[in-house]
Amino acid sequence: MDGGSLLHKVKWPKLGTYHDVVMCYVRYVRSHFGAQAMIVFDGYNSGSSVKDHEHGRRSRKCAPSVQVDETRPVCSNQQLFLANSSNKSQFIALLG
Repeated sequence: MDGGSLLHKVKWPKLGTYHDVVMCYVRYVRSHFGAQAMIVFDGYNSGSSVKDHEHGRRSRKCAPSVQVDETRPVCSNQQLFLANSSNKSQFIALLG
């Protein structure tokens, strides 16, 4: 399964921690695809990509960078949080 699309399919709880959000993803994947599902996150850190224009457009409206940690309270706006590439990378690392 494409991890990038998965990030936007699961709706985050309004309150809670990033651990709570991770558990929402685990439950979603298990219930829709089974416990043996493989999730792949493509990285674009090695130079330019066809998605650069879209990434630039999204980054104009994004949340500030935060330190993503299992115990921290979740950012209230999922879309703005994920538009920040630093936040998104940290969250993907936490999901892993």
